[in-house]
Amino acid sequence: MQHDQIGGQDALVEELERMLSEQLLLNPDDLKLRLRLARVHAQLKRKDAFLGEAQVVYRLVKGEKKHPALIQIADLASKLGVDAELISKRGDAGHQRRLGEDQASRDYFLHLEERYRELSSKASLVQALDRVLLRNFNRPSSLMHAQRFSDSNGGAQIALKREDLMGSGSKLVMAVTGQVVMARLLGYKVVVTGSQNLRTGVLMASMAARLGLGAVVYVNERLATQNSAAILHMRCVGARIESVDGRQTARDEAVDDCIRSEDHHFLVMGVDAAPAPFPELNQQLISALGREVRSQSQAMFKRTPDLLVSRGSNTADAFGFFDPYLDQSGTRLVAVEARDTLQADSGGDKDPFKRNVQLSASQLQQAETILEGSEYPAVRREHAKYKDSGRVEYAKGSSSDAQAALKGFARDEGLILPIRTAYAVGWAAREAREMGKEQVIIVNMVEPYDKDLRDVASALGYASY
Repeated sequence: MQHDQIGGQDALVEELERMLSEQLLLNPDDLKLRLRLARVHAQLKRKDAFLGEAQVVYRLVKGEKKHPALIQIADLASKLGVDAELISKRGDAGHQRRLGEDQASRDYFLHLEERYRELSSKASLVQALDRVLLRNFNRPSSLMHAQRFSDSNGGAQIALKREDLMGSGSKLVMAVTGQVVMARLLGYKVVVTGSQNLRTGVLMASMAARLGLGAVVYVNERLATQNSAAILHMRCVGARIESVDGRQTARDEAVDDCIRSEDHHFLVMGVDAAPAPFPELNQQLISALGREVRSQSQAMFKRTPDLLVSRGSNTADAFGFFDPYLDQSGTRLVAVEARDTLQADSGGDKDPFKRNVQLSASQLQQAETILEGSEYPAVRREHAKYKDSGRVEYAKGSSSDAQAALKGFARDEGLILPIRTAYAVGWAAREAREMGKEQVIIVNMVEPYDKDLRDVASALGYASY
C-alpha cells in the first residue's frame, strides 16, 4: 500500500491506530501489522509512537538494512523528519514491551482484575459513578421529546438523547471518572496514568483532587512541551508530572510505577487498549448513558422505550447506549448505516448531501486497504459482539429519509441535524409510522448539531445567504 493512501488526521485513522494496536497485542511479531501501524503513526505525525514501531520492525528483520520493511520505514522516517540512525539505536535496545506480556505486568493486571471482581459484584461502583457524574459533569444529558416532529410524522413518539450537548469525549469522561472512583472504593491512595491522550491525565488529576487522592501523570518530554496548558492544569490541581525521555513509553513507566506500589497506586487507562479488567470495566462505566435513558424515558413517557436507534458500526454511538437493554427483549436495538448513497459517482454528482457521504466511502475504502490481511474485523470489537449476540440489528438508511428528517426537524423543532445522525433519525421516522402513537423511539445524537451546517443548507437548497 502506498503511504498516501492513508487518510487525513481524522477519527477514522485514529480508530485504525487503536484497532491495529489491539491486534498486535495478540500477534506482537506480525511484521505486516507493524508496518501498517507505523504508517498510521506517521500519518498522524506521532513521532515517538512511530519510533517505537520502527524499533520493533528493526528487531524483527534483525537489522537487515536492505530488507523491504526497513526501506519502507526509512522512507516514512524521512518524510516524518526522524533520524534513521535513532531507529537503529532504539532497535538495539530490544523488544518493545506490550501490556501483560511480561510476568510482572501480567501479575499486576491479574491482581487488579481480582479486586475489580470483588467490587463489580456489588452495586456500589455504578451508584458512586452516577453520583459523581451528576455532581461534577452536569449529567444526565437531556432527553428531548421531538413532539411537533412526531405529530407531523405520525405514529410513535420520537426523542433525541442529546449527548451532543455534553461536548466531545463524554465516554472518556465516564471511563476516567469511573476508574478514579473505583480506585477510591478499593482503598488506593494514588492514581497513575501514562496515556498519550493528555485529556485522560487532566480528567484523572481533576477527579483525584475532588476525591482526595494523589495523582501521578507520566508524560513524554515532547508531548509535554507541545501541550504546556494541559501540564499547567494538572500541576495546578496537585498532580505530580513525571517526564519520560523516550527510553520507555509513558504508559510503561506508569505500569512500572503501579507494579512497584501495587497496594497503593492504581493504574488509570481511560479508553486506551488494555488487558482485563479494563474492557469489561469500561463497558460497565459508559453504560451510565443507557441507565440515564431508562430513567428519563420512564419520567417523560411513563414507559420503557420500544426502540433505541444509533448511528452505525463505524461509530461508538451505540456503546453504553444499548448495553443496559441487551437483556431486555422488549426494546429493539438498531444501528443505522448510511449506505445507499455510498455507491454514488462523486465525479459528476453535485449534490452536496451525497458528496459529503461519498467522502466517508473513500475513508472506508482506505480503512479496508490498511487492514487488508490483518484478520481484524472491519468494525469495532463491541459491534462484533453485538452482531454475534443477535440482539442488535444493523439497518440501512436512505438519503430520501435523511433529507426528510433534516427538513422536518428544522421546520418543527428548530434543530439542524448532522447528516449522519439524520440517517438514523430518518430511518427511525419511517419505523415510527408503523408503530402506535403511545410507543417510544429514542435516537442517540452524539455529533454537534451544527457540524454539517453548510452541507445541510446546500442539500436543502440554501447554497448561499
